Amino acid sequence: MSDDSIRVDAGWRVESLRLTAFPVPQSTPDAERWWRELLGPEEPPNQVVREPKTGDVQVQGTFKDSLLVMQAQVMRFELSQVLDAPQLPNAATPEFHDARPAFRDLALKWLGLDICPALLRLAFGAVLTKPAENLEAGYDALRRYLPSVRLTPDSSDFLYQINRRRLSKTVRDLSINRLSKWSVQQSQELLLRNDGRVVRQPVELACRAELDVNSSPERTDALPREELPNLFDELVELTNELSIRGDVP
Repeated sequence: MSDDSIRVDAGWRVESLRLTAFPVPQSTPDAERWWRELLGPEEPPNQVVREPKTGDVQVQGTFKDSLLVMQAQVMRFELSQVLDAPQLPNAATPEFHDARPAFRDLALKWLGLDICPALLRLAFGAVLTKPAENLEAGYDALRRYLPSVRLTPDSSDFLYQINRRRLSKTVRDLSINRLSKWSVQQSQELLLRNDGRVVRQPVELACRAELDVNSSPERTDALPREELPNLFDELVELTNELSIRGDVP
């Protein structure tokens, strides 16, 4: 990695990280057991929500000063670590390179469980933000990641999304989608005072990168189980490349 890459990568903070998996049909999700296997009996979930009609289960609790959410459906499993949530008003949002290892270890542990179902698809996602002093500064920062896009000081309402495919280096003949969405977001908190008045906090701006790197949906047979950890690492590395180099072929 070059010095320029390190400089550009600095400042991306993590809003959330996500593993998404699509099991083969007829798999039976068991989110509560998966939670126990991953975190152990000393870290029970704070909440379990079941949908009797669909069989969907959502389990959530705390993990390393963050919110961990596990959603299990018949055809989809999602494990999300939310590092910037209303439930965590005082939590620090780490930089991407600092937050990745703990989530990666958790994801690889789930993929290595004997009770992990066979998977048709696998994905890694990250929502990253970088503070900007104003809109012009935000667009100026995004230009480093979007070499084919022309942003000028009078640009506004910008949203750029693209998917660039690559062949996997881990699983033969497997295409990988590299989906990225880039924008500058504006947010403003509203505080309710004891006297009932609403106080508007200053508007905050930030560059936002929503990254989703996933194996192609065209594949109809299960991914090789022995390659799942290596495939997930490949997805993480491609996401990291997007955060450093931006929209590159």
